[in-house]
Amino acid sequence: ATKHGAKLASSCKPVMEVCRLAGTVSLTFVVVSPNVAELIDALTSDVAETRPEDAKSGCVTWNEEGESRSRGCFTVSSLAQACERGDLRAEDDKVARALSAMQDLMKSSSESLPWMPQPLLRVVAPRAAGRVLKQVLTVNMWVYLRRMLFYLIAYPPIHDLMLCLQPVGAVRPLAKVERLEEPVFFSCAEEKKNKSEFTLRGIMKLQEHGGYASAKQPEGLRLQLLDYQLQTLQWMIDHEEIEFGLNQLFWQRREFLDGGFYYYAPELGELRLEEPPVRHGGILSEEMGLGKTAEMVALILTQKQRKERGRR
Repeated sequence: ATKHGAKLASSCKPVMEVCRLAGTVSLTFVVVSPNVAELIDALTSDVAETRPEDAKSGCVTWNEEGESRSRGCFTVSSLAQACERGDLRAEDDKVARALSAMQDLMKSSSESLPWMPQPLLRVVAPRAAGRVLKQVLTVNMWVYLRRMLFYLIAYPPIHDLMLCLQPVGAVRPLAKVERLEEPVFFSCAEEKKNKSEFTLRGIMKLQEHGGYASAKQPEGLRLQLLDYQLQTLQWMIDHEEIEFGLNQLFWQRREFLDGGFYYYAPELGELRLEEPPVRHGGILSEEMGLGKTAEMVALILTQKQRKERGRR
């Protein structure tokens, strides 16, 4: 509440940036070591900061592995070291990749991120968050994300981490996307004995679907569009007018525990704090000879007429 305090807070900003709880990661390991109790004690040993304190704020509270100062908590580095020694074995590749991803994102000034002076996330896992049952150790870790993490683009560890992250809040698509009906799959029982899904008819049958809503024939277009072309026209119109554009097909909106939202694209493995930009349009990739040029002319004509009606 004083000028001195404000100045100190400003100088501390690089090391006091708030981490926000995004979710939990459950890691499962096969316990190879015969001394389970001793292993758990080693995994939950106290962590003291080993980095020199910041000259201005004295608020650096993590060690060289990016672990926060703690007592009696499981740490990412201790679990990784136990796996390297052979005391633990990750249950599957997904767990191993998530553990490696957290290690990478927690290390400040790592080889992959030499410009980052501080960890990109915080992980908290009290001893009570671990459970051993029939030589299987399950550790539930609370994951806190730092702002800088949301500015990394196409960084594989983010994707590996988010695959295992269970969000604390709701996960919603940006908008409801209308889907085609389920495909009508080929059935041998419907055909003669000498027919199968490997025949031309069978292969074509496998590609059938319920279709799409049809647009009206554009006024002034002399060429009469076929049924599938009218369906394509309506599909293109919809993708030029959907609320959030193309990004609604890829991005989810997720909640932080303390309120507010962030955005995640599973296919891209990318995080954002800001709402993704709206970009309308799409890619028309029908087979050669099906009339893509005619469909595009129809789209241009239809949208022009719709705009003219809107001005009246």
